[in-house]
Amino acid sequence: MPKRYSKTRGVSVDWLENGFMRELKSHFGKASHEKDVRHLENLQVDECGPIRKKGEHITSPDDQDYGTAYVDCLVGEDKVGEANIVLLHPYSKNSNVNSLIATVSDYCRSNKMDPKSTYVWIDFLCLNLHRIAAKMKKGKWNINDSFQENVIFLRDLCSKPHVKTLVSMTPYRNPEILQDVRILYELFLLGTSEENEAEMSLCLPLEDRSALLMSVVENPDIFISLVNRICELEVEKMQENMTIDPIETIAFRNIISEGSGFKQVNAWIRDFICNYLFDELLGHGTNILNESDVCAMCEQIAPLCMQKKVDSQALRLYMKVYDCQKDSDAASDTKFASLMQSIALLKQNFDQLEDSLLFLKQALQIYEKKEGVYSCEVADIYKGIGDVQFALEAYDSALDMYKMTYSIEEKLHGTQSTRTADVLNKLGKVYAATGNSDEAMANLQQALQIREGIHGSESEVVVESFQCIAQAFLCDGDVDQAIANYMNALAICESINHDKEVLASILNELALIFCDAGKYKDALPYFERAIEIYTQEFGRDHPHTKIAQNSYKEVKELI
Repeated sequence: MPKRYSKTRGVSVDWLENGFMRELKSHFGKASHEKDVRHLENLQVDECGPIRKKGEHITSPDDQDYGTAYVDCLVGEDKVGEANIVLLHPYSKNSNVNSLIATVSDYCRSNKMDPKSTYVWIDFLCLNLHRIAAKMKKGKWNINDSFQENVIFLRDLCSKPHVKTLVSMTPYRNPEILQDVRILYELFLLGTSEENEAEMSLCLPLEDRSALLMSVVENPDIFISLVNRICELEVEKMQENMTIDPIETIAFRNIISEGSGFKQVNAWIRDFICNYLFDELLGHGTNILNESDVCAMCEQIAPLCMQKKVDSQALRLYMKVYDCQKDSDAASDTKFASLMQSIALLKQNFDQLEDSLLFLKQALQIYEKKEGVYSCEVADIYKGIGDVQFALEAYDSALDMYKMTYSIEEKLHGTQSTRTADVLNKLGKVYAATGNSDEAMANLQQALQIREGIHGSESEVVVESFQCIAQAFLCDGDVDQAIANYMNALAICESINHDKEVLASILNELALIFCDAGKYKDALPYFERAIEIYTQEFGRDHPHTKIAQNSYKEVKELI
């Protein structure tokens, strides 16, 4: 037994490659290289697999009882030591052990780390499987408690400055990580912890990394398909194609639903995995591929990321294309102007308003030169500039831009089009912000009338119109009319099953208006419904949920 016992010890890379694989071969024969993690041990039966068997008759240093973790059976600095790598992996039936070891081996050698002094913490070798099996047999193993306990342990271990956390991305064509709810939520909790945020990196064996990058040229559909799967990832729907125990999948989905919420987890996971993929493309990829090949791939997948609202990655890819083309002949055509317009829109999402304005003005010069003033593209640019100026509270400039937009839209589409109504709505918001209530109402009501005529009385754009009218009445101090219009928006939202976030926002706004009017009891049910929706959509820890909850508590104390 080792002289020093620690739960954070790991197995050396050298032992994983040689000793451990030798043991698997002895146990499974030639099929050892094809074995998946779940095939190594069946904790539901008494018969030990190769991992439990090694520690079956050894006393655990943790509780002095027979049966210890695999790592506690190893002796010698070339086999075991304090972990400096944590390897996280999917636990599905297709998670290949050989690929996991190749992943950490290639990482170790690529970073010139000594395999005999690089120690890997990996769950099936470092947790005491004997104790887990015993709890299962007695019916005392709880998936929720076990998960939470493991996350707390990993947060502490992975946040240590000398520890690097690797996450398996194998196989590269169809990563198992995209099918495992447990590890995705584990990654989210580790990566978003305010106290112990872990430095994590997805990882592939060198052979797979090279093959993935070469697919950009040889078979680009592989790369595009992978990005598409990541961008469409929804953990709440994984039970339909999961390869692990469906009971576990349902349990983890419930944990997420009651904790952080699906929307927040999905957004973080998509961004995290895309970030790794594009690090490979824009970093290592430039050592393997031509600059033009990398740029062409970025040009294909950036719109997909933007469409799926993986905005930070879309912006990153668009900027790569921009940098490749800005000094070329392409920089003077409308396609390049469209690129700058997309960049400007994304920069607005990250409050980079001044940068957004610069890109819009450059795009405007190209469009006006190529297409003249009266085109949809030019109208969109003027509207975009107006949006930025409005956000910067430069209302006079915003008003000029929206008026210019309206004159173009009126000439192109007449006074009763959807595009014209959108501009009227924006004009109304500017007038309301500057205290011109008559002009505000005239434009907002005209926009509402057009929208109802085109889309009917129950549509998302009509909801937006009622919200804007309500806000205009608030600016004018007319609380009763503000409430009445928010009630109209609320009724339509519920009727058409509109975006839950919009519904919660309307409910919360109504509650706040009632509070401002001193009608605290009237506010409570709206706060309660808003909190319920925010919790379902974003989880109990999201700022939207917490703010609504705090407001609710304050109101309760006033009654």
